[in-house]
Amino acid sequence: MNKIRLAHNATCEVCGKKQAVVYCDGCDKPLCEECRVFDIWCSGCGYGEPHVFCKACNENPKINIWKGL
Repeated sequence: MNKIRLAHNATCEVCGKKQAVVYCDGCDKPLCEECRVFDIWCSGCGYGEPHVFCKACNENPKINIWKGL
């Protein structure tokens, strides 16, 4: 099970302006509420695993496997 990692005392590495709240599952950059993208990877009936990405990792099918389908 993937666990969303919370960021503490970090600035967003995408915009460089706001307080980061989570880390990207792809590149490990701390992300603010505006720069994060949530996704749910389904696996089985009624089961979904939450993931959080920066916009670049979210669009990369090598990182976000559901983008390549």
